[in-house]
Amino acid sequence: MLYFLYGTDTIESRKKLQALLASLVKKRPDAEVFRLKEDNWSEATFQELLNAQGLFDQKYIAVLDGLLEYKESRDLVLENVEAMQKSTHVFLMIEHNPGKKVVEEIEKHAEKTQEFARPEKKKEFFNTFALGDALGNKDKKSLWVGYLEALRQGISPEEICGVLFWQVKNIMLALHTKNASESKLSPFVDSKARKFAKNFTGKELKEISGALVEATEKVRNGEGEMEVLLERVVLKI
Repeated sequence: MLYFLYGTDTIESRKKLQALLASLVKKRPDAEVFRLKEDNWSEATFQELLNAQGLFDQKYIAVLDGLLEYKESRDLVLENVEAMQKSTHVFLMIEHNPGKKVVEEIEKHAEKTQEFARPEKKKEFFNTFALGDALGNKDKKSLWVGYLEALRQGISPEEICGVLFWQVKNIMLALHTKNASESKLSPFVDSKARKFAKNFTGKELKEISGALVEATEKVRNGEGEMEVLLERVVLKI
């Protein structure tokens, strides 16, 4: 008889292993328990467990712990899953990440197969356009905190630079045009840009735009890292 437990949530899979083992021992109090792991692997012992006949109907329980991750035991264990299925003894296999094909093969012979997958951590979403709004509002604190948070969440400095440059360009267009028809911006973007334009002079916008362009060029020429160069720009706004 073969039971197969696997999955990346090793805490839960091992809890299940202990519960299953306790249940089997309770049903078979005279059964001897054998544990085979990488550090005590023996081909001879494994073969003996496969081929041994229980004297006076005494059965044993064999726990095969992570043997598919160990190259010395992997092939032999996989070759004998059917033999474990047909055995009068109980084999408990527990693995971390055996792969889809291996799981499918073992499932054909296991009395029970159970996966314990670790829940995927939801990826945090960061709205990079909020940085553009912070710039437009000339909110230095929000811009700086937002910049650090964006980096923490894996947003590249180049992407952040692009968003800030896009916002500055929009504000400059709003500053030199009368309406959305002239600026060629969407009504929503144009409206926000005109509101932000009240916070800047044309000179300030040119300086910020120039600093962002300069940072990009320096990075391309290998003269600095964008994260450091952009940090200086952000702190000056």
